[in-house]
Amino acid sequence: MIRFLSLFITRIYKYNLKILFFIIFFELIYLFRDKSLYFFSYNKSIDQKKYKLDTPTPYYFLFLINSILKKFKTYDKIFVDIGSGKGRVLKFFSKHFNKKLIGVEINHKSYKQSKEYLKNIKMVSIYNKNFLDLKLNKKKNYVFYIGDAFQKSISNKIFKKISKLKNSLLIYYNPTFKKSLPRNFVRLKELKSGKKNTGFVICKII
Repeated sequence: MIRFLSLFITRIYKYNLKILFFIIFFELIYLFRDKSLYFFSYNKSIDQKKYKLDTPTPYYFLFLINSILKKFKTYDKIFVDIGSGKGRVLKFFSKHFNKKLIGVEINHKSYKQSKEYLKNIKMVSIYNKNFLDLKLNKKKNYVFYIGDAFQKSISNKIFKKISKLKNSLLIYYNPTFKKSLPRNFVRLKELKSGKKNTGFVICKII
């Protein structure tokens, strides 16, 4: 937990004070609601050469993203969390989306933890594999969620893969490589919450 908190602090210092206040406020609300320190443990088995050490998306940002998705009427799409970690994002959006939610997590330890954590939510499926190997149906509409856990080369491959899925959405949290997004990714909403590449951007694939 100490290692996780030190990592968390190095991440959130980038946000401005107003955003930081709401992040802490929402985290405390969900901490007392869940009565669990599940998300405050640290996974040492992540391959840091390919993936950056990451902390879960703050609940405050999930709350803001969800309020935007309501306006775009996206709950009938298939939700896909790329690099789903321990399942925070999947559990949060399982309360809102009407169809299937998919988590893709390459780290086996995180995969097993999230499978156990979400075992009672039938609409959630989690795969222990590389997202680039996941088969997607071009006739379906998706909402893709991705954080900043991937290096640039992997992020670019992910963008290229999903760029073929017209009318789908991309939610990019802490969009480190947003300049690498293909031209057919039209930005619908962007929140900048402090220093460079913080917040999130929501794009439509056309």
